[in-house]
Amino acid sequence: MGGQMIKIIPYNPELVDLAKKLRNNMTLGEIALWREIKSKKLGVRFSRQIPIDRYIVDFYCKDPQLAIEILEVFILRKAMKKRITKDKPG
Repeated sequence: MGGQMIKIIPYNPELVDLAKKLRNNMTLGEIALWREIKSKKLGVRFSRQIPIDRYIVDFYCKDPQLAIEILEVFILRKAMKKRITKDKPG
C-alpha cells in the first residue's frame, strides 16, 4: 500500500439542493465555458456546481483537482452604470 495518497475533497451534502438549482440556472458565462469543457473536450472530465466545504464551485475537475469560478463582471458594470445614471444631477 505504498502508492500515492488519495486526497479527499470535503464534500458538503447540505449544499446539494442549492447546487442542483444553480446547475439548472447557469449564467451566460457559465454556459459559454461549459460548452467548451463538457464531454471531455480537454481530455479530462469536469462537473458543474459541486459543493466543496462551505462553497459551491462552478466547475470542478477531480484530476488535477482544479476548481473554476466564473465572475460575471458585466453584471457589475450594468449595475454601476444604472447607479451612475440614477445619481446624475439634472
